[in-house]
Amino acid sequence: MTGTAGVGKTTLAVHWAHRIADRFPDGQLYANLNGFGAGAPRDPAAALHAVLLALGVGPNAIPEDLESRAALLRTLLTGRRVLVVLDNARSAEQARPLLPGSAGCLAVVTSRIRLEGLVVRDGASLLTLEELPHDAAVALLARRLGMLPSQHRPELDELARQCAHLPLTLSVAGARAAARSPDVLGKLVADLRHQRSRLDVLGSDDADLDLRTVLRWSYEPLSAPAARLFRLLGLHPGPDIDRGACAALLGEPDTADQALRGLVAAHLVTEHRPGRYTSHDLLRGFAQELAARLDAAQSTAAVARLLEYYLDAAQRANGALQPWVTYLAPAVTGAEPEAWPASVLPVPLSGATPTGGPSNAPTSYDTAIAWFENELPVLLALLETAAGHGFESHVWRLAWTLMLFLRRTGRRAERAGTQQLALDAAERAGHRHARAASRRKRADALAGLGRTGDAESLLALALTEFEALSDRDGARHVHLSYARLYEATGRHNDALEHARQALTLSAGDTANPLAVADCQTQISVQLCHLARHDEALSHGRRALDLYSRIGHQDGQANILRYLGRAEGNLGRHDTAIGHYERSRQLDHQLGDRFWEAQVMDHLADEYLACGDGEAAERWRNAALVLLESLAHPGTEAIRAKAHRARADGTAGCP
Repeated sequence: MTGTAGVGKTTLAVHWAHRIADRFPDGQLYANLNGFGAGAPRDPAAALHAVLLALGVGPNAIPEDLESRAALLRTLLTGRRVLVVLDNARSAEQARPLLPGSAGCLAVVTSRIRLEGLVVRDGASLLTLEELPHDAAVALLARRLGMLPSQHRPELDELARQCAHLPLTLSVAGARAAARSPDVLGKLVADLRHQRSRLDVLGSDDADLDLRTVLRWSYEPLSAPAARLFRLLGLHPGPDIDRGACAALLGEPDTADQALRGLVAAHLVTEHRPGRYTSHDLLRGFAQELAARLDAAQSTAAVARLLEYYLDAAQRANGALQPWVTYLAPAVTGAEPEAWPASVLPVPLSGATPTGGPSNAPTSYDTAIAWFENELPVLLALLETAAGHGFESHVWRLAWTLMLFLRRTGRRAERAGTQQLALDAAERAGHRHARAASRRKRADALAGLGRTGDAESLLALALTEFEALSDRDGARHVHLSYARLYEATGRHNDALEHARQALTLSAGDTANPLAVADCQTQISVQLCHLARHDEALSHGRRALDLYSRIGHQDGQANILRYLGRAEGNLGRHDTAIGHYERSRQLDHQLGDRFWEAQVMDHLADEYLACGDGEAAERWRNAALVLLESLAHPGTEAIRAKAHRARADGTAGCP
């Protein structure tokens, strides 16, 4: 019976032993092997001496050596039905001499580590205890407090979570609250919520009840690599970590697997999914305390390795989301030449990996999306970690790699928040290019939230800075951002002027057809809004041709929307439907649920114009389902259109 410290192994073993005592009429034997606790683990020969005495063997009849004592025990238990509980074993070798040899006997061994030797060599069955389910943890607290189910208080839910659902900490917290006035429960919850170390709040003068002490007993026997990794895990923001990041923390890829096996065996981390490891909050707090004792050089170097690992992986995954980006930007560290193309994402295509082991970032679109979904909580927390350790360039580079994924998956608030962190880091570093680029990216994110005034102010600052730096590429991107912003606010003539300025800045840039295509797209979009549909089609077709040549699916999906709009306004509805359907398919492949929903709405309009009310209603309902899943404010506008169509009698019939 194995499990982490405080999970209740001993309590369960003893409780179960009492319940089945009638099955073993010849008695029960209990030995605490003290494998994890104050003092040294109990010598198995000494434990055997005590067991043999309990079985009635005279002191002078007990052999001197371990093997003879073990043989005597097996002889005495032959033909008898005895239950043996070996509690708190440190190793299989410590427990094995005390195992009975008779088929009628049963041994229950508890340990904080997986005693695989007993499973492999002795035929043991392994039972791993997990933390209590939430409802069971709350019920345990209620019993400790003498509450009836009808008296359940909301504080119990939070207290159970703060105690990590561990029976030990739940019992300590319950006893502490039960011994005082009812108000103490609320204060205890508040202390656990705000205290930097919950281990202090849950501490006890009794060593075997003090969680910090109990956890230290699990930590101290670890091998050197496992102990070092556990300390360094205190620098990782969580909530979970993969094998590659562990190798990066260690800086010793060859020892990472060994260290992880040691931590898993000791139940200091759990492999909750293949290749991903986690631990409960109290264990993380203990690791953070150990990490705080590292000297500054050690912790800074480990954080640097960790950031390089995740930045490399995120850049590669981001590159997989936009495979048409095949050019590189210099590393944005502040030490490079002043004029670097700020708008170009630094996608490391050289194949180099940081000192932490191979990157686990995928190279296909679908697996890149899945990678970002898995790692997003870690990446968001790492932005704070990087800023806290002075790694400013890592903050803005990591934030930039997240922008496309966050936009495509509809995470508008996270997109704006990460770009604010990027801008703050660039400001602290005094890096002009990074500051200008972050202002522009933050403005794009704010525009997506409808904060157009703030976005316009940031774009003005970004344009001024890029022009002062003679960065034509950066200025071109700002003009395109202006065009999108003014489009959203209905200022289409102003948007068209900025789109034309962007095209002028991209003139002669034969090496970057993407820049020209983006500018042609914006010109086409604004002409479409201004009802100059033939001109819009001319510019849009040029953009589509360029996007198709370089395999830019995002750009193709975007311009096809406006080609569909122009064709529809010219009365060519079948052609419009064809453009919209191609755009929708691309958006679906890209995982861009927002734009897929918008195109579905456009398809509904076109089918309605063709007299097919049933198809229109199907597409409109599909758009609503997608937008509702994103909790997008545009949902109500499309729902209103659907209601109007039903009221007019145009939905569901020609």
